[in-house]
Amino acid sequence: MKNLLLVALAALLCTSVPGEARAIEVALVGDDARLTAFDQLADDFNASITEVNGVRRAATPDHKLVFTAIKAGRDPVSVANQLLNADLAFVVVDSTEGPMPISREHVVLARQTRVPLTGIYFAETRKVDDAELLELEELEMRELLSIYKLEGDKAPVFSDSTKTTNGVPALRRFLSSGLSTRPPEGPLRMGSEFHGTFYLLSEPEGRERNRAVTITNGSKLDVWISGSRRSAVVKTQGKHWPGDVPDFAMELDSPAKMAGGSRLLLIQSGMVVGVGVVAEIVR
Repeated sequence: MKNLLLVALAALLCTSVPGEARAIEVALVGDDARLTAFDQLADDFNASITEVNGVRRAATPDHKLVFTAIKAGRDPVSVANQLLNADLAFVVVDSTEGPMPISREHVVLARQTRVPLTGIYFAETRKVDDAELLELEELEMRELLSIYKLEGDKAPVFSDSTKTTNGVPALRRFLSSGLSTRPPEGPLRMGSEFHGTFYLLSEPEGRERNRAVTITNGSKLDVWISGSRRSAVVKTQGKHWPGDVPDFAMELDSPAKMAGGSRLLLIQSGMVVGVGVVAEIVR
């Protein structure tokens, strides 16, 4: 992605009891296989499952690890809020299908919410006998992460296979080795208008779901920022096309928490059409 953003905002911490270390949150995103992976991992880790507002959570008996999955994975706001609390995100890939368009979208969301670590988890591997196919799918996913500056060459990769070295036992060892949780959040203030730098999804990126848009003065979009969703109006000169990296101002319909460097999503008709970063809060 072209110059996809500069400085970022550390995301929100989960509420925890003073003096207690909070659980490491592992978010499962990606295609529908994330739900299969969630159920399997909950079973493998003997984790108790709860569900609130479509968010499934599986907490281990020692309360040191929590897996999360969103039932309606095509709602970008719900997924962004899930990732806002995650210490590790696994983009789950159905091995029988390979990476899907939603895999790219959730990689974008992981970058915008600044998940500390993003990895790959292959589900349904028992249905795939071709080892070379799995290798190609892993290569494709690593390249996708690298496109969005998420260090695909270093990304942890695991699977639900019992016949490979990167199966659940390896994942268990990895998670118990000591992952860093999110750092404390930086100072935020309420703002209703800001200047920002944006990236509008290109035609190839937006074609799968008809979400490549052209932006002009007065364009109306929804903005997700720091866990809040607001309607907004664009203030700009000229016209900005898919794939452009423009600077312009946005006025929100009501104030939201933000800071210089806060990352955001541009949403239209329930789909991500662009990303951005706050450069300056006007008011």
